[in-house]
Amino acid sequence: MHLSKEAHMAIGIFLIVSGIIGIIANSAVIASFIMMKSRLSPVSIVLLNLTLSDLGIILMGFPFNALSHLSGGWLFGWIGCQIYGYCCFLFGTAHIGGLSLLAYEQYRSITRMRPDAAPSQSYLDRLQRNYIFYGLAIWVFALIWATPPLLGWSRYYYEPFGTACTIDWRDETFEFKFYIVAYFIGGYVLPFSLMLHSFRRIIAIKKAYKQNSVRLNQRGIIETLKRQREEDLTLTCILTVVSFLLTWTPYAILCLWSVFLGPHGVPSILALGPNICAKASGALNPIIYTLSNRRMRARIANSLRKLSGRKRRNYGSNSTSDEVPIPLRDQITCPRNVVTGPDTAVTA
Repeated sequence: MHLSKEAHMAIGIFLIVSGIIGIIANSAVIASFIMMKSRLSPVSIVLLNLTLSDLGIILMGFPFNALSHLSGGWLFGWIGCQIYGYCCFLFGTAHIGGLSLLAYEQYRSITRMRPDAAPSQSYLDRLQRNYIFYGLAIWVFALIWATPPLLGWSRYYYEPFGTACTIDWRDETFEFKFYIVAYFIGGYVLPFSLMLHSFRRIIAIKKAYKQNSVRLNQRGIIETLKRQREEDLTLTCILTVVSFLLTWTPYAILCLWSVFLGPHGVPSILALGPNICAKASGALNPIIYTLSNRRMRARIANSLRKLSGRKRRNYGSNSTSDEVPIPLRDQITCPRNVVTGPDTAVTA
């Protein structure tokens, strides 16, 4: 396969721009966590884990890939190819796991917490430990899938255009086909199924809660804020699913095509597109989950004010706390049990 010099140049510039945007966006997210005084909430742990995988994709992806496109060929040799392929696959798999865990956390947040009672300290401690464990498990999961190609089960090799390295999808051996099918099930279908299940449950709870509110004729401000909170979580889940489909489905299609239809008839756009989509994920995702999360936007804005040396306004308070005020609507979560009818309820 061959690309024109102009195409190489355009892709290289795109990778540089998306890489710079991704570094800035992800660095802002990490800075907001570093400047937090309070404990990390479950969603903060998930977002921090996802941000680290995003940064890994960007830092290992765009400099090497962009420079190779600008020069018209891979510049970093065989060892560089193996390191690049391994790291991109490792961070990409961790990213997939992080997206599925983010979707699950959105579902958990509206089914486990009650607005009428503050959670106990022991519950919060246990929840934090659980999500730290989940984050570590994602990286173990990524290591399990990224390491076999270094040991001879499939391999990392140059892509057809010679500007990047990835799983050698042109390999026609049984080992490659077995590995790809196994990864498609364990590294794509299962995480995506968890995301869809979480999204479906959020929609079901939202619908049930709406019906219950109408039946009980609830019109208070708290009920309004609960519904708004559900809208936020629904938006986050929708954007998470869309992000997953846009960034990782092209690679899934490419690998399945090569396994079942053979690698020789793969269209050029299908050979080129997955690499670009995967690299863009590092810049796309911090923007998505920041736009859909009011608390994250507030934290990032607060961090930027600190870094620029500007003092926060004091709204009649003598407090010098660095904490970002949490809007009332973000403090409200759905009840543990949501009545869907006279005798049924949606529970955690």
